[in-house]
Amino acid sequence: MHRSRRDNGLPPYALARLGLLLCLWLAGLAFGPPAGALGLADHEDPATLVLHPPDAYYYPCEQCEAMRILSLTSPYQSGPDVQHLQEMLIHAGRLQGPATGVYGPNTSAAIAVFQAEYGLSPTGVVDLLTWEIIGSAIELDHEAAAPKWPPGFVSIVIDADRVTMTVYSDEEVWRKFTVAAGKATTPTPIGEWHVVNKGVLGGAFGTRWMGLSIPYGTYGMHGTNNPGSIGNHASGGCVRMYNRDVEILYSWVIKGTPVRIAGRPRAIYGDTVRVMRQGHFGNDVIRLQLALKELGLYRRRVDGNFEGLTTRALREFQWANFLPVTGQVGKATREALGLP
Repeated sequence: MHRSRRDNGLPPYALARLGLLLCLWLAGLAFGPPAGALGLADHEDPATLVLHPPDAYYYPCEQCEAMRILSLTSPYQSGPDVQHLQEMLIHAGRLQGPATGVYGPNTSAAIAVFQAEYGLSPTGVVDLLTWEIIGSAIELDHEAAAPKWPPGFVSIVIDADRVTMTVYSDEEVWRKFTVAAGKATTPTPIGEWHVVNKGVLGGAFGTRWMGLSIPYGTYGMHGTNNPGSIGNHASGGCVRMYNRDVEILYSWVIKGTPVRIAGRPRAIYGDTVRVMRQGHFGNDVIRLQLALKELGLYRRRVDGNFEGLTTRALREFQWANFLPVTGQVGKATREALGLP
C-alpha cells in the first residue's frame, strides 16, 4: 500500500513546518529582536511598562530597586532615606531638628500624626503611600502660590550635586523640585540637552518618563517606586522625581524643551584617563567642551559628543598655545587646558 509518510511516520507537510520553524529560530538567534522592540532588564516585568504614544520605545537605564519600608525596629533603622524623610518632616513643621538619619520613636510618632492628618491609619510605618503624601505636602505652598501652567517658554535646570530641579518660565523661576541624581559609579551626565520623547511608564520608572537627548546612553526624568531615594545620589544616571511632581512637570514639558544639567563632571568610564579624539562620547568630553567654551573657542551646546566643531576648536587652541595640532587631547593638551 502506498503511504504518504516517510520512515519516521511524519507527513511531508509536517516536515516542512518543522523546517520553517527551525529557520525562524535560527534567524532570531542571528539577528535578535526586531527594530523598535522594547528592551527590558531581566528583573523588569513587561506588564509594568505601558508606553504612550505607541511609537515611543524606551530602553530602561536603571536597575529596579526595592523600596525600604521604614518602621520602629530594634536596632533602629538608619540611612540617607531616613535623613531625607526627617528633613521633609522638619520642613513641614512636624518634627524638631536636626535630621539625624535614625528612625527612632520621635520620628515614628511624627509620622503617625502626619498619617492621621491625611486620613491614613496612624501606624508610624512609612510605606509607599505615606512617602508620596509627605512628598506632596511639602510642595503644596509652592503650588498654591502659582498658576497650574507656566505662561512663558519653559526650560529646566538640574543641579546634580544639590539634587534640585528648577523650572523656568521665560527665564524666571517658576517652580523648584527635589530630585534624585546618579550615584558616583553611575553619574548623571552634565551638559545641555533637550527632551526627545515622553511616555507613561510604570514599575521602577514611576508614572511618567521624559527622555533626554544624551547621545551615549538612555537617560531621562521620571518617577519612581522608591520615593525614599529622592534627595539623594541614588539612581543609575537618570533624574528621579516623586510621582506627583513628575506628573506636574510632564504636563509642562514638550519635545524640544531644553534641560541643562549642572554639577561637577564625573567620569563615565571610571578613573581611566584616555586620549580623547573625534567620535568619543562622555563626561570627559564635556569637560573639554566646557573649557573650550570658556575660552570662546567652542560655541555649540555642551553635549559630550566629540564631533567636528569640537575638533576645530581644539585645533585652534593647540595652534595658539604652540602645541602639536593633532585635534586630540593627550597629556600636554590636557595640562594646558587645566583638565583633571
